[in-house]
Amino acid sequence: MTTPGYPRTFGSYVLLDRLGEGGMSEVDLARRAVDDANFVRFVVIKRIHAQHQDDDGFVRMFHDEARINAELQHENIASVYDFGQEGNEFFLAMEYVPGCDLRRVQRRLAKARRPFPLPIVLRTCCDVLAALDYAHHRVDTYGRSMNIVHRDVNPRNIMLSVRGEVKLIDFGVAKADNRAEHTVGHSLKGKFAYMAPEQIEGGRDIDGRADIFALGIVLYELLMGCSPVAGLNEVQTMHRILSGQLPPVRSTPERPIPDDLIAVHARACATRPEDRFATAGEMRQALLDLAPQCGGVASNQELSDFLSEIDPDFGQVSSRLRVLRDESTEELSRSRGGPPPASEPVSSPGTLA
Repeated sequence: MTTPGYPRTFGSYVLLDRLGEGGMSEVDLARRAVDDANFVRFVVIKRIHAQHQDDDGFVRMFHDEARINAELQHENIASVYDFGQEGNEFFLAMEYVPGCDLRRVQRRLAKARRPFPLPIVLRTCCDVLAALDYAHHRVDTYGRSMNIVHRDVNPRNIMLSVRGEVKLIDFGVAKADNRAEHTVGHSLKGKFAYMAPEQIEGGRDIDGRADIFALGIVLYELLMGCSPVAGLNEVQTMHRILSGQLPPVRSTPERPIPDDLIAVHARACATRPEDRFATAGEMRQALLDLAPQCGGVASNQELSDFLSEIDPDFGQVSSRLRVLRDESTEELSRSRGGPPPASEPVSSPGTLA
């Protein structure tokens, strides 16, 4: 069922349905209003909440997100297509990843009391590490390092698509040398449970190893089926991380985990940055080297089949997009005073033809 008030036009886009919202912004599924009825590209429109439109700090952060994303073109990072202002609303138009975030998959498996298959764990983490390695080493048009650090790597920002793709999203709190809005003092950016010690301490000189720590926490969750700070409040969580008291990954008869994979996690989540992997690429290679011990690395088809198996709604994405396309086409036709054109079958979840 479509959210009340949708579809509706927004500048050169048609907003189709609400996808979610946070403290800073709201996110809608959309299409371009000028798209041909038989070729529709779906996008995500992210807008600053109305109450923050006049907050210069929020607006600068939004500009920074657009600026950083415009520099990032990688198969494992969701692209930004457009940035602008409609009325008094700033917006980003981004790649729509048809599927769900990693957190939803975690919840489905927990409910079914099933572990993450190791080939799926390796595929997910390796693709995120590929995205991070690219971002960490990205240079600007003058060949200068941008020193990008995502700072918010967590399961909600890792998207899994119906095509078996893995995409890192939301560089909204990323650190980069060309940001206009920088973190001030000990202001914290990101989610406590995934923060590296140096990030909690508020240092401005954090580097890509903070993102490696965060992915190490994600790796723990995928292997153990729970958070290493489950049941703790924010203060207790920060204390456990700062004191180096995070629990290790453990192999059990019910959930056998290779010793080498346990060692990769331990190194990724080392308290001192210098004890972690030096780069995301190094950690990715360490995981790839473990593929024979873990049953290989899942292919796109294997990841897609796995997601469809655990989440029945996954297979309904294409039909849902078809309905939204037809509803919006009829709405546009009515607004223009013409008959709705005949629609064609879905060719892929991201682009309808």
